[in-house]
Amino acid sequence: MRRASTALLACLLAACVTAPSAAEAAKDPVLTTLSQIEHRGGTAAADAQGWRDLYGTAKIAARKLRGTPQANIRGVLANLTSLARRHLLGTRGYPAFLIVQRNVEWFYDDRLSAPAYGTRTTFGDSELIWQFYPGSGWQLQPLANFGRLNGLLTLRKPAAGRLEKFADDMLATGVQRHGFLAFEYYFPWSGGAPGWISGMATATGMQALANLGKRDGDTRYTDAARSMLSAFKGPPPGGVSVQGPAGPRFLLSPPSP
Repeated sequence: MRRASTALLACLLAACVTAPSAAEAAKDPVLTTLSQIEHRGGTAAADAQGWRDLYGTAKIAARKLRGTPQANIRGVLANLTSLARRHLLGTRGYPAFLIVQRNVEWFYDDRLSAPAYGTRTTFGDSELIWQFYPGSGWQLQPLANFGRLNGLLTLRKPAAGRLEKFADDMLATGVQRHGFLAFEYYFPWSGGAPGWISGMATATGMQALANLGKRDGDTRYTDAARSMLSAFKGPPPGGVSVQGPAGPRFLLSPPSP
């Protein structure tokens, strides 16, 4: 009888411990999205487990930091939550959580201060360009990155594999948007919520990837450029084409999807 009572007490204690996290998950759209990804299984499920840990660290950072570092981490989390609430995070996990990771590294792990607006940097051995936007922290900058790739293509003798690694790092951040490949911006801009695209960045990316594919004879890059073309065939919020009196115009930053 005593053993049964002890077992019952242990079960009740376990329920008390797990109940708050379950309730939190029900209220938190990011945790709900991660649970959905994990439930689907596959390689994405393993990624989601790591993203869950990273998300927990970012929330701790948002509580413990002060001043502008805290404000930027909170902004990054707000942008992430915006994607989750609009049911976009599930297909944008890699770029969205890469942004969280870079900001946690900068502000929480390394305890660095916020730089000036528009400051650009790279992280680790990756050449991907990140730009600082006050209130949203470090963000991927598709236009700057594709411009960089175009510049590297003019080198006479680039290091073996350098251009391909740069392009592959960018392709890893691409997402499917209304059936075509897109490279989105994950912070609010010009009335658009996180998850908008730029006509200029898309055109620059098409040029860079098409030129690299032609140079290498690699259809991965030319196929990517061809897929991006569909952004100019549809209206906002999916695409960037707006019909005007003199014909179509292409928006620099249409509303988010």
